[in-house]
Amino acid sequence: MTTATTTLAISAGDPQGIGPEVALRASLDLLIRDEDLRLRLHGPRELLLRRAADLELEVDERLILIDRPFVAAGPPPSLEAGRAALAALEGALADVLEGRAAALVTAPLAKEAVARSLPGFHGHTEWIGDRVGARPLMMLANDRLRVALVTTHLPLAAVPAAIDRAAVVTALDILRRDLIGRFGIDRPRIAVLGLNPHAGEGGLLGREEIERIAPAIAEAGGERAGIHGPFPADSFFVPSRLADYDAVLAMYHDQGLIPVKAFGFGRTVNVSLGLPLIRSSPDHGTGFDLVARGLRPDPGSMLAALELALRLARRDVGRQS
Repeated sequence: MTTATTTLAISAGDPQGIGPEVALRASLDLLIRDEDLRLRLHGPRELLLRRAADLELEVDERLILIDRPFVAAGPPPSLEAGRAALAALEGALADVLEGRAAALVTAPLAKEAVARSLPGFHGHTEWIGDRVGARPLMMLANDRLRVALVTTHLPLAAVPAAIDRAAVVTALDILRRDLIGRFGIDRPRIAVLGLNPHAGEGGLLGREEIERIAPAIAEAGGERAGIHGPFPADSFFVPSRLADYDAVLAMYHDQGLIPVKAFGFGRTVNVSLGLPLIRSSPDHGTGFDLVARGLRPDPGSMLAALELALRLARRDVGRQS
């Protein structure tokens, strides 16, 4: 039986960072191993071809380069690079929304650079959610664990007010639904972390667990729905605990992302749940420091992001056929 061709759309990220190189190297690596794959890479064509020549890489004809021009006018993060990264993102998203690609994979961009021309920009996840009219949930995953976040790119001082009952219920509903629908886990087991040290210590160190998080767990179905907690975050991330759960819901950015990256940095993938499309990205940033030092970046996380997007896209096709 011949496998149907799958096409993925990729945005190359900030052209002054490592995004174009890791996108190019990961794309060509995956194309070698998968003959039924096509990739549409949005980014500065001249830069990508120059990088391929420097690396002595042959650009496979199944890698379609869609030019998003960029001319450097200053050191990173720059206004010009932000505009080019946003143009690449807009083009790649349009590929998916208009049916030319089955999933979106985004290389890192600099939020500061994009925000110079698009005030209020806080990141890929929030921007894509706004464009498609959905409430996205950020989840990072590797072969050891999956961690989703109730809040993402907020100042730490703003987090407690954002952890209300409705936000936690919504996050749990999205997480559970996509673990079942996208990842094929029939009865997912989810652990929910507390916000405060020792999950509030019975109210002594904060009442968010008692007044918001525990009621939200109950409203989302509690243990009968496979949802447990709230657990103290400092003692949760040990292998014996992780083995009991398919995913963890953390309350804020660093609470969840520090352990997941410690377990598998360079092999971890960021997945946007709750969207009417598949979107993944690597677990690292723009790597301006690597570029400045002339170091070769590791494309492993970008490759993992492509592999996961491809797997989820083909699973969607299999479910619909």
